[in-house]
Amino acid sequence: MIEVRRATREELPIVHEITRAAFEEYRGTVDPPPNALDETLEEVEASYNATEIVLALLDGEPAGSIRLTFKDDHIYCTRVAVHPSKQRKGVAGAMLTHIADIAKARGYREVRLATREVMESNLRLYERNGFQITGKYVHPKGPGIVVDLVKKV
Repeated sequence: MIEVRRATREELPIVHEITRAAFEEYRGTVDPPPNALDETLEEVEASYNATEIVLALLDGEPAGSIRLTFKDDHIYCTRVAVHPSKQRKGVAGAMLTHIADIAKARGYREVRLATREVMESNLRLYERNGFQITGKYVHPKGPGIVVDLVKKV
């Protein structure tokens, strides 16, 4: 069973660990490296005050997290992460559905996010969950291509 809910301040070390573990597979393979690899617990704690953090539990165990920023006309998702031991079990899809439900309940019409073009499994995941590519651009810190995606809710 997958439960998705808002993370508590006390759960931020868990969010930090999930995020680092999920992004570890990209160390040395994505240029420039994802910022999530160097993020400190203090930075996660600071983001808690500026964002809403969603935590997913799989059979009662922490499994995934996403950070939400509420803009004027959409919700923007960052740090979409599922712990490697919990991947391919529906956790990411459940979190994305939960966020779409939040958007609808709060009157937003879109959920947006971005990923690197080389992260092909992420692109397929987002497209399976109703996101459409709206643009591509060169990452501001290096040669990688960033893909913007949107889901209408």
